[in-house]
Amino acid sequence: MYALDRHFERYTDHSPSVPVWKITTELGRCTVRFYDTSPFSPSGRYLAVTRLPYDDRAPSPGDPCEIVVYDLIEGGHRVVGVSRCWDAQLGAQLQWGASDTDLYFNDLEPGDWRPFGIKLNISTGLVQRLEGAIYMISPDGKLSASPCLLRTARTQPGYGGVVPPDHLPINHGAPEDDGLYLTDLDSGRTWLHISLAQIASAIDLERRVDGGLAGAAFYGFHAKWSPDGRRLMFVIRNKPETSNKRHSYLVTMNSDGTNIRLALGWDIWSKGGHHPNWFPSSDKVLMNLKDENGTLRFFSFNHDGGDLKPITLSHLGSGHPTICPFAPHYLLTDTYAAEKLSTSPGATASIRLLDTSTDVLETLMELDTRATLEKEGVMRIDPHPAWHPSQPYIAFNARNGATRNVYVADLSHSIFRPTVAGKLSNFFRNFFSRQGANS
Repeated sequence: MYALDRHFERYTDHSPSVPVWKITTELGRCTVRFYDTSPFSPSGRYLAVTRLPYDDRAPSPGDPCEIVVYDLIEGGHRVVGVSRCWDAQLGAQLQWGASDTDLYFNDLEPGDWRPFGIKLNISTGLVQRLEGAIYMISPDGKLSASPCLLRTARTQPGYGGVVPPDHLPINHGAPEDDGLYLTDLDSGRTWLHISLAQIASAIDLERRVDGGLAGAAFYGFHAKWSPDGRRLMFVIRNKPETSNKRHSYLVTMNSDGTNIRLALGWDIWSKGGHHPNWFPSSDKVLMNLKDENGTLRFFSFNHDGGDLKPITLSHLGSGHPTICPFAPHYLLTDTYAAEKLSTSPGATASIRLLDTSTDVLETLMELDTRATLEKEGVMRIDPHPAWHPSQPYIAFNARNGATRNVYVADLSHSIFRPTVAGKLSNFFRNFFSRQGANS
């Protein structure tokens, strides 16, 4: 599909097993949003990245970052916008809509400090200001689902927008005036779709929280549309001002806000786990969780919490796992340097591809992911590998020299040309299946 060698330098450090290109080295300080949304435009021609204004200190309120679009077919890039509503981990929540022309991100006005979404037509330059914020756009490009991007910092910095501390609202209990917000991306209108109070009532949080809701402080965090757009996933967190601990719960609901279910409670999450995400089928959740032996595994479970089980017992869970949207037996993830799954623990992280049909795992590459600022957790570099919507390419973050940059890798050799071990596994599986059918 691409001829990336014409325009971009190859990445060859640590001898990757797949072709990898450095996309943003000319600019530096660039990042893709997250592992659950594609930075590739719907056709795959363009790649959208946030360019931070600096990489040697934590974000300051009101400082502008740049919105940059790369042309992967013709080469070159354009700065198409500026945002003052961003943070180090997810940038300005930069995302594509339903076409190659519609690009979305967040902004705010210093002094007002209220995030709002921007809809930008990159062909005409037309800008529409939205009432609500961008966090994750629905598959049909019609709605944005978002928590309050200011309150997210109450439980973890790096994922919303940076404003002066006295502009961060404080929640008490499970309030009726905060929760999951939706924004109509045509009209720009926004509304509180489901309140935290409604969620608390639906899943009986009063009984599940030690001491009840009186001493609690719930906030919304990750909001994710299912791939078919019929469901929403919402991570909520209990983080009172008087506590250094946060307790997380994963709820799902129909897109209209009905059928609110507790998919994973703190009783399970507390044993160890992170990064839930939808399966392409939209009825199951993928997540890193610790098993009964305290070992981190890739787990799956139904949207209502049922059928919780490990995907494989042969390989350890790690990082930010996703299932390939067009080849759903492939699981892609990265590692944290501290997880000791790379060849140089503490210095590099890995990107890994698991074929769940053969239980064969391939380490595709090793990456320098050292933070660009010592003792500054928010400035860490997580790869956040994200799929192309329809082709075997991924984009991810890594360090290049003194700064972060965005890379693209071609996985077609790994996905469409199975390993010898995989071929043998498939042969014996099919052989014994035929024998059983004939007996």
